[in-house]
Amino acid sequence: MSEYEIYEPAQVRAVLEECGDSPSGLRDGAMIFLLWCTGLRCAEVCDLTPDDINRRRGRVWVANGKGGKSRTVVTPRAHRAELWKRLDRWLKERDARAWKDSPLFCSLHGGRLDHSYVRRTFAQLAARAGLACRFHPHGLRHTFAATMHLAGVDLAEIMQQLGHNDLSITGRYLERIGTDVVREIMADFSLE
Repeated sequence: MSEYEIYEPAQVRAVLEECGDSPSGLRDGAMIFLLWCTGLRCAEVCDLTPDDINRRRGRVWVANGKGGKSRTVVTPRAHRAELWKRLDRWLKERDARAWKDSPLFCSLHGGRLDHSYVRRTFAQLAARAGLACRFHPHGLRHTFAATMHLAGVDLAEIMQQLGHNDLSITGRYLERIGTDVVREIMADFSLE
């Protein structure tokens, strides 16, 4: 069995459903969906600005990844429409509050989100959704990596997307995730 959490699409959808339509729910739903379909780290998503999202090209600019490295992350075509819809709903709420210099995902007062707040919020949403597993941002990263691997995406592309330094790190990461265990549960989720 994998030592890392891998979420079934139905589990992620259940958590997304719990986000609701409140301002914080719109923000949390957009953040969860972005993490799920890009494999970003919690710190990376908390550091994003609205200008880091390139809709036309379907890209996200990570200005300050782990180790101070920057990279461009591709959003899957199959999920862009839902991602843009979720981001638009949050941005409309965010922009109504005139937070020009705030991060993309900010508090309801325009402040930076603390990583522990994000992890705690995700756990609370999962509990409300009735999930028995631990639900956290890095688990969404694990799910993304496993999905890409099972879809036959080249290891070098997975390395780039995750922001790893070399292929051996990505290989060990995927090995620890245990993608053989998740083939069946991931069968209905594809990243194109």
